[in-house]
Amino acid sequence: MGLASVLGIMTAHRGGVLIETEYGKGTMMKAFFPVSSVETSQELSRDFVMETAKWRGGGTILLADDDANVIQVSKLMLENIGFDVIVAEGGEKAVQLYEKHHQEIRLLMLDMTMPDLGGEAVIEQIQSRYPKAKIVINTAYTKAGLNEILEDQTVVAGIIHKPYTLSELRYGLMQVLESQPESAQPPT
Repeated sequence: MGLASVLGIMTAHRGGVLIETEYGKGTMMKAFFPVSSVETSQELSRDFVMETAKWRGGGTILLADDDANVIQVSKLMLENIGFDVIVAEGGEKAVQLYEKHHQEIRLLMLDMTMPDLGGEAVIEQIQSRYPKAKIVINTAYTKAGLNEILEDQTVVAGIIHKPYTLSELRYGLMQVLESQPESAQPPT
């Protein structure tokens, strides 16, 4: 996971990161987490887990990310839910693969921060050519941080925040593919 992702996750959870470096000695990173008011053992309600555990996806998802670890884990999770997965390592590859397979792709799951072609540019290119495309943003950014970026994007069907569990991913995709709300997030 890159430092931008770490910072995005920590900021989204009202935490912070402190980096101290000293030439010849190295770098020390400290992550600061806020105190939670929620009991951790009850993060997801039993009804939520039971409801989403039954849902099965189908069809093909194009998964676009530049992090090999995220790709590997997300691909396994998507396959577990019932999807066929096409992998794009980066934004440019995502656009190429979408153009090649657009008729079979049910949804594009897209990271926003990729070095070759960022998520915003990918969305613009796909939206201009395929206005009925469905894209789910897969990111560590907060929804508030994405609102300005996604202001004119009509193909974005939802947001699934990293890191996510299998249940959260299943729920987010179920919401997008079955009812298509503004943001696909599990209840808290």
